[in-house]
Amino acid sequence: MKVATEVIGIDLDAESIELAKLHLGMPGLFVGNVEHLEKILLDRTFDVILFGDLIEHLSCPGMAFDGIRRFMSINSELIISTPNAFSLPANIKFSLGRWREGDEHVAAYSAFTLQTALERNGFRLTELVTCFDRPPQTLKRRILFSLAVPLFRMMPDRGGTLLAVARMARSN
Repeated sequence: MKVATEVIGIDLDAESIELAKLHLGMPGLFVGNVEHLEKILLDRTFDVILFGDLIEHLSCPGMAFDGIRRFMSINSELIISTPNAFSLPANIKFSLGRWREGDEHVAAYSAFTLQTALERNGFRLTELVTCFDRPPQTLKRRILFSLAVPLFRMMPDRGGTLLAVARMARSN
């Protein structure tokens, strides 16, 4: 919000939308379902569309991609974040019997499946990186975090969260 000229948002939760409008001064928020963006009364394109930690919750991500394309020009960027199913931390937790999927997740994505989903739905992946949260509070975890960051920068397909940047494929 600090760098954008305008912020438009969509969420299913009408109460949260109203609170954000009231307390954050965000008039450009809509109640809606990203799998049915055709119902949103908005007719324009955007430079950047953020699709943050949402795809793993969707029953029909292709429907969301169809709706998103409506808001994109050939120069627009779609930025998607999602937990990484093949992350090193997830694999370690799984091997130790401590791994747990998110309560509302219906799908898991890796660098490979995310790229395939994008391509199948008319997008081309232009960049893939991994994200880092703030360093943990305990000394032991901070040391592990500081050792892991360079590793995950070299191998983003092993980081805990995937961050993909995509554009519409030229044929669209």
